Amino acid sequence: MKCNVNKNLTMNTYARIEMDAPLERVALVFEGQQFSYRELFELVNRTAEYLRIQGVGNNDRVVILLPNIPEFAILYLACLKIGAVPVSVGIALTSVEIEKVLRDSKFKIAFTEQELAPKLQEASQSLNQQVHVFGQHLELDSLPPLPSGKPPIATVPKTEDDPAAILYTSGTTGSPKGVVLTHGNINFHSAAVIKNTPIGQDDKSLLFLPLFHCFGQNYILNANLQAGATVVLLKRYDFDTIRELVKKQLVTLFFAVPTVYYRILDAKIAPETLASVRYFFSAAAPLKENLARAWHATFGHPIHQGYGLTESSPLATYNAIPASKPKSIGRPIEGVSIRLQDESGAEVGPGELGEFVIKGPNVMQGYFNREAETALVLKDGWLRTGDVGMYDEDGDYYILQRKKEMINVAGFKVLPSEVEVVVLKHDQIDDVAVFSLPDPERGEVVAALVVSNNEKLNEAGLKIYLAPFLAKYKVPERVFFTEKIERTDTGKLNQAKLSELYSSEKTPLT
Repeated sequence: MKCNVNKNLTMNTYARIEMDAPLERVALVFEGQQFSYRELFELVNRTAEYLRIQGVGNNDRVVILLPNIPEFAILYLACLKIGAVPVSVGIALTSVEIEKVLRDSKFKIAFTEQELAPKLQEASQSLNQQVHVFGQHLELDSLPPLPSGKPPIATVPKTEDDPAAILYTSGTTGSPKGVVLTHGNINFHSAAVIKNTPIGQDDKSLLFLPLFHCFGQNYILNANLQAGATVVLLKRYDFDTIRELVKKQLVTLFFAVPTVYYRILDAKIAPETLASVRYFFSAAAPLKENLARAWHATFGHPIHQGYGLTESSPLATYNAIPASKPKSIGRPIEGVSIRLQDESGAEVGPGELGEFVIKGPNVMQGYFNREAETALVLKDGWLRTGDVGMYDEDGDYYILQRKKEMINVAGFKVLPSEVEVVVLKHDQIDDVAVFSLPDPERGEVVAALVVSNNEKLNEAGLKIYLAPFLAKYKVPERVFFTEKIERTDTGKLNQAKLSELYSSEKTPLT
């Protein structure tokens, strides 16, 4: 059964989801609850009415600080319906980090739950803006009923260039920046995911990756809803619950970061546990070749890979033949162009190293209210990624070096300079260098080399100091003390050299 949606509204991402939805099929599953598409749309309409009563209108930014619960999806879709722009905030961030996002986004209203409320309230106390705290869950019964005999609020028409959502990322420099993705970006991206996976109405996808992250929000939630599939939500990552849900819900599509695949193999999970899954996908961090081959041998299915970043919605390349080229990130998805260029901007050939630059309908509009920083990465529609790699004679691409200086902790990006600024606020530290160390499960962890003017300061003490200011994954896992940090004449550090020097163990899958 199809919804009666005005075709003029179909560029609006919400209208695209609603237009061909299988109304009686299950859209969301969460902790014993399930919502059909019909029930989901009713809740979205009631939430849209609530937002309108709160004064939220077209292009207003709405902060969502929530874990993976149905309320996230309902609020997100309600924002899209009325033309507002949802702003996703990482739940692991500290109040200090959240305040930076709040100030930068110039938000109208913010939503969170009781568990996270103290952080949001502390972050927003000087901003004089509305903050709405749910009880255990969104008070669905308290939402305004749909007007009797009247249709729900009309979906606001949108063009492909209108902002749809803002996701914050550290990027490659400075403080967090809001990546503005348009309705055109998201619609194009969902269609690409549906085509490449492919996703159908009979599929069930497990979603434990954070919804505030582009992977969880666009690659899984939006694409599955546009396909009319079922999304099984897990509030937070929990290894044992993942196993239970796959078997209980007969999950067919499994999306994860390499860390999760490593843990499943390491735990020697019986292949029968994942027997319902027909498709596995990995992104957000490099997938090691030995891990990919071990997985295929154990579970009988390859792990497909893709490449992209928040600024590209995220998917830009897709590996359709992972069994024969497990190290490859594949080829550009249809409609997207990728080239590799040297430092002068000249395009390089097969087998030569170059920086990935991307152009296509998936590329962001820019960073919110940051024209200068947008101009640094976007030129003539081409997005500079900072990632270095190559392509072979067949046209398959490979990532060889991560973004300059970026540390990738199980898919979460950490900028060393962001951590260094906070460490240097400690009055007993004179200098610091932040770098990565290999980790068998997370890929990398944060480490710090510090010069202290107090010989009694130790690793534990520094971690306690940093905890209120940095998300847990940003706090250095290892702290090394030294009398002096060597730098070049221009003040630069060699992070790769530090990583090699202080590595105490090698990843078993290298």
